[in-house]
Amino acid sequence: MPMTLSPGATATFEVGFTPRIVGTSTGTLKLISNAANGTAALALTGSGFSRSAGYVTATPLIAQFGDVPVGTKNTQSVQLKNTGTRAVSISGATATGGGFSVSGIAAPYWLGAGASVELTIVFQPSRAGSASGAVTIGSTASDSSLSIAVSGTGIATTRLLGVSPGSLAFGNITLGWSTTRVLKLTNTGNSSLTISGDTVSGAGVSATGMSGSTTLAPGQSATLTAGFAPTVASSMTGAITITSNATNAPSVTVPVTGTGVSAVSHSVALTWQPSSSSGVSGYYVYRATASGGPYARVDSSAVGGTSYTDTGVSAGVTYYYAVTTLGTDGIESGYSNQVKAVVP
Repeated sequence: MPMTLSPGATATFEVGFTPRIVGTSTGTLKLISNAANGTAALALTGSGFSRSAGYVTATPLIAQFGDVPVGTKNTQSVQLKNTGTRAVSISGATATGGGFSVSGIAAPYWLGAGASVELTIVFQPSRAGSASGAVTIGSTASDSSLSIAVSGTGIATTRLLGVSPGSLAFGNITLGWSTTRVLKLTNTGNSSLTISGDTVSGAGVSATGMSGSTTLAPGQSATLTAGFAPTVASSMTGAITITSNATNAPSVTVPVTGTGVSAVSHSVALTWQPSSSSGVSGYYVYRATASGGPYARVDSSAVGGTSYTDTGVSAGVTYYYAVTTLGTDGIESGYSNQVKAVVP
């Protein structure tokens, strides 16, 4: 002061109150100027109270909810504490502002000196846009009305289902065998998504891992195991369709391809020189998977000729063979020289 105000200009100032007595105080603020209306007077009132009585505080005093999808809700807890020395009665808690509500206490609620209670503030927007309001606590405390500022923004609800990979190619699978692949299902939206089921098409295609409905929170993932077990030697084109309440697509279809192929049979053909011994009635064929044995006989009865085809072999295994002679007197000779056979 002095302060000069141009036409249309404004200025702000603060008025403070430091009570010195318990009870109501009144006063007057006078602004003296050369304006046409002269002196302007502003009436002031305030109440002083003693902390020896009940006094309710709130932590925090501001509840900011940020972005909340329409139709869903977010909650925040506020602690009410009686920092005075006498019990107080909380007569009620009311919320104003679109989408805000309050719960946690049933009025009247007695709050002892030094005691605290949790209050739950809920924001459940019904439309997109910003909202603000307040939660007002009424009580018999010295500060009989306590206000908590609340704000939040309603945003459009999105439930987005992502499936990876987007297609499955099983390749060639031998008849009688099966293989599996994993599909990852992720909710990339901002609201919970419910997967209600899946259907499959294509001979030999299956999908396991989900029973009934599955709910995914935003950012959460689940897996679905896809299988292919061909029963015929032919190519297959099918699909796995996943149904949900996603806003981007109620159903997502994953193309599936694969081919059933006939099993390849393997055999080892053996021939040997006839024994020069007399009285030979036949030959026994022995097989081992390690050089030098131990051997196991593979023919159920003595072979009359000098050749034998072993059809009980597997791909990728190396075998070692030897033969013995069986005399007419029933006596069997020792093993012949060993030969090696590699089955591709």
